[in-house]
Amino acid sequence: MEDSYVKRVGMELKVLRVRSRMLARDVAKAAGIHPMSLSKIERGVQKDIGVETLTRIAAVYGLKASDVISAIEPKPAATDEGEP
Repeated sequence: MEDSYVKRVGMELKVLRVRSRMLARDVAKAAGIHPMSLSKIERGVQKDIGVETLTRIAAVYGLKASDVISAIEPKPAATDEGEP
């Protein structure tokens, strides 16, 4: 994954954790990863996030990996089709 993309995924995962009011160690334990790994992912330091790891972390929040990725994808600009 590209560095900026990895950072955006990490930021989104941190937002989900904070909104869920969960501690990093609890999320890491539920996802079956080391707390330091989750910390590196959330900070964008981890250069590569495996699909399986992302899937397991997303599942802690009741989401799919694709939900996390969709949340960081740029949204298309709204257009006014009725205007000339």
